[in-house]
Amino acid sequence: MLPKAKTTNRAGFTLIELLLVLAIITVLAAVQLPRLNALLAKSALRSEAKTLERTMLTARTKAVMERREVRLYFDEGPAKYWVEEQGDPVNAPDAYLRPTGGPLGRPVRLTTGIEFGRQTAGSRVRFLPDGQVDGEKVRLLDKKGRFAELAFEGVTDKVRVTYGKIEQGAWGSAD
Repeated sequence: MLPKAKTTNRAGFTLIELLLVLAIITVLAAVQLPRLNALLAKSALRSEAKTLERTMLTARTKAVMERREVRLYFDEGPAKYWVEEQGDPVNAPDAYLRPTGGPLGRPVRLTTGIEFGRQTAGSRVRFLPDGQVDGEKVRLLDKKGRFAELAFEGVTDKVRVTYGKIEQGAWGSAD
């Protein structure tokens, strides 16, 4: 009679198998990393545009509800924006504007890598007590040449946000 072969029950994986799976995961992650970075940059621009859109709508509502002029200012130095309101519309209608109280009056810095377009930087948007908006479009740019443009639609009184890419691809060249 022949001797029986010794059999072992293997539970688990060998070191070679684990290293092979780890190498495959590493290669797949390296391939997807550039796509993830692009997605995050695009997401930052959209998030900044949504925040600015909410600020614009809130400033307009404040102007109508409190029957006073409200302005949204844009500063290009450190890319930031803030809201100011008319001092006393009844007793001193020509009074200078003052920072709005609460979070609306605090300067908001744009996310790193996003800045205002040339036409927006240093400008302002006026929100009048009768609901009218006096100001140009607001444009945000990122370093990849993508932009978000915000403008009030006269008929619906909503902020229209348009996204696109600057054809020249230069940082801030075609706004």
